[in-house]
Amino acid sequence: STGGGGRVTRTVGVRFDVRPYRHPIFNFSIATRGPLDCAGNLTVRGADSAWEANVYVERPNNLTLSVDPIEFPVPDTGRFCQYAMGRTINSSSDLSQDVVLTNATIAAGTNPHFSGCVTIEGILLVESPNVVIFGRDVVLRGLIVAASGLADSETNKIDFCGGFSSGPYPDRAEFDAIRSEAGSSILAPGFAVSFQGGSSTLEGVVAVSGISFCGNVNAVIKGTIINYLQNPLSIEANAVIDFDPQATAGVPAGFDSLRVLTCNPSSYEELAI
Repeated sequence: STGGGGRVTRTVGVRFDVRPYRHPIFNFSIATRGPLDCAGNLTVRGADSAWEANVYVERPNNLTLSVDPIEFPVPDTGRFCQYAMGRTINSSSDLSQDVVLTNATIAAGTNPHFSGCVTIEGILLVESPNVVIFGRDVVLRGLIVAASGLADSETNKIDFCGGFSSGPYPDRAEFDAIRSEAGSSILAPGFAVSFQGGSSTLEGVVAVSGISFCGNVNAVIKGTIINYLQNPLSIEANAVIDFDPQATAGVPAGFDSLRVLTCNPSSYEELAI
């Protein structure tokens, strides 16, 4: 920038860093547009500090607002379709046995009921509409993504009836291309999701339209639970939940499409006088 007054002219410069934008919603462990309903014996803790278990409720009913309203960002789920090049589950698929789904797709209208245990590796893409039932234990080593919009939640559901745990991508070379897509576990903004069995670990953000915990839960959640629906977020369980937001990526996968300019003050220099 060059400016002057009278006979004096001065040129100064400063550099700006281009960085992904981290939405304020990720400062909370639970963020819901509807009420938060709790029943049973519930304990919510921060893994290291009490603030890690903070909650944002957009429709607080009888609660007193203490923070400014925040945006509920919707993830870009379309970008993950390119990775789902493996098996396609449709109405002719045999789901009676244990199964490993590697970069798989559940075709629209399939409404599958998985009777055996399921291991998900990489991306599982769920097309809309679908009602997906996992009848036994699920191990997620990657990311579940639903191709739908917020208005589709009346016809879309994912039910985990057994135990559920998640972790990082497998260390095999075939997952190197998607390994950077970290910090999220379930991105299904048009799906209602229920955890009816025991849950142990959620590796990252869960962004859905309606969520409930109905079983005995003893879990570590490494990210934010986001409920886009104005219906209650329900926890009807004997639950101990430890939130550990510090363990996730800076900007979770699917939410990193925005960029911001950040001034670097140490780069200031006077170029001419």
